[in-house]
Amino acid sequence: MLSKGFRVLPGGGLTSLALLLASSGAVAQTAPTPVKTPAPQPRATTPLRAPTPSPSAAPGATAPATTGATMTPGATAPAGVPVADASAKNEWTTPDDDDTAKTPEELEIERRFAQLRAGQGITPDEVAQRTVKNSANVEAKRRAIETADYGVASAKAGYWPQLKLSASYTRLSGVPSIRFIPPDVAQAANLPPSLSQPIHIPVNSYSLDAGLSVPISDFVFKVSHSVASASHASDAATFDGYAASASVARDARINYYQWVRAKAQELVVAQALIQAQGQSRDAENGFQAGLNSKADVLRTQAGVTAAELAVEQAKNASELARLALQVGMGDASRQDYGVGEDVLKESPELENLPTLEGAYQEATEHRAEIKSLMAAQKSNREQATATRVAEYPRLDAQGAAAYANPNQRYFFPDGKFHASWSAGVVLSWTPTAIPAASAAAGSSESRAAELSAQERAIRDSLRIEVEQAIKSAQISKLAIESNLVTLKSVREAYRVRRELFRAGRATLVDVTNAATDLNVTRNALVDAYVDSRIALVQLNHALGRDVQPYKDSMKNGQQR
Repeated sequence: MLSKGFRVLPGGGLTSLALLLASSGAVAQTAPTPVKTPAPQPRATTPLRAPTPSPSAAPGATAPATTGATMTPGATAPAGVPVADASAKNEWTTPDDDDTAKTPEELEIERRFAQLRAGQGITPDEVAQRTVKNSANVEAKRRAIETADYGVASAKAGYWPQLKLSASYTRLSGVPSIRFIPPDVAQAANLPPSLSQPIHIPVNSYSLDAGLSVPISDFVFKVSHSVASASHASDAATFDGYAASASVARDARINYYQWVRAKAQELVVAQALIQAQGQSRDAENGFQAGLNSKADVLRTQAGVTAAELAVEQAKNASELARLALQVGMGDASRQDYGVGEDVLKESPELENLPTLEGAYQEATEHRAEIKSLMAAQKSNREQATATRVAEYPRLDAQGAAAYANPNQRYFFPDGKFHASWSAGVVLSWTPTAIPAASAAAGSSESRAAELSAQERAIRDSLRIEVEQAIKSAQISKLAIESNLVTLKSVREAYRVRRELFRAGRATLVDVTNAATDLNVTRNALVDAYVDSRIALVQLNHALGRDVQPYKDSMKNGQQR
């Protein structure tokens, strides 16, 4: 009884729909309970009775005599077909006339849709915070900040004079004693006997020494630049940590919305299975009544099988999406999560999207990647200046103190400890250090130029990133509006087609096409809602608005 002029999808109606939904990343948690197909009734020779009009239909309205009419989106129901009360339904309910006639499976899916939108569960911000806390990449960036901070402390140590303390003992080889005045000469000259005593040279030497060096020229020309270079390097590492945290948080939020997409598409696939089972029952009853062929029955059974496969694929994909969240957050409990944000509604942020120029200006002012590169450039330029100081003479003030036995300042060793000190200024120059210092400074300046080029590249790509995020948000908003209008039409089209099919005045192709339009539109609406949230996440990241929550934790070096 296939009428001419109907659109048949490759693979056949609902089968292709199920495969389409299964391959689009739909995920599920639990498969809906299959609806039991009633036992075939004895083959009748009279057509099925016309459907009972709903309260919204005009009293006494009758069905048209023609069959096989095609219901296109936006078309109205033929005369005699009851029109559903749209005010009592939403885009996720089953398009039946009477809610009291819904099966437990249909009511369960609607309950799960309501639970999905209840806002009781984990939120994207919580997922982002836990993922950032668990991220090994963020931990590595935090350690890099600590390393850079130690570099600043090391550079500031250059302001301190160099104090050196030492204690030594030396064993010397023995040498003959020294006698300056022979005893007979001393006696003849009537000199004290002590002057004719031999002087013994000690073989043991003890010394306590202290040395102080003050690099005067380095204080003036080098240390300040070294400290500035290390400080800028610390800033660069800090901003790099901010950027890493924001990127991890962005990816975590996107994974969250992909998980919600999967859960919602799972319910869409489950609805498609229930519709396929209902069409199979209708086809069997129509076959028993002589209204359609056995081929129609077999085709609907194939549609049920394909929908069941899609449900199983959706369950597997749902598990993988949940696992991705748990691994990112470091949660080994394998618990299931509730959805803490109603994603299946339009976000108010879509009404207040920034302009391109204003957004680009905000992005260049707040993006941590740009600030990191700018700080790194300053660090390398300061380092080049500090390195070139080695090309010039240096001035050092030096002082020393000694407490030794024997003390070299005392001419006659007497076996006692004596103290002495010295102070002076040293002007030195090492011409052979010029080539190495010049090369090192040139390397730092070249690195700064390289980072400057990278900054310009990021600024150029940032303009594209910002515009793409804004356009994606605008398109997703239009997609939501378009799919809501389309869904209202295809819901009514499916309801009317099925009523006509039950009355023997429409073909199975009509019903299958209407079911395909309904479920594809539902799936597209889920995509539009989720894509809008992802677009907003990407926009906030592009503008640098997601950096602030991680500044304190990164700069203070907090650990997991």
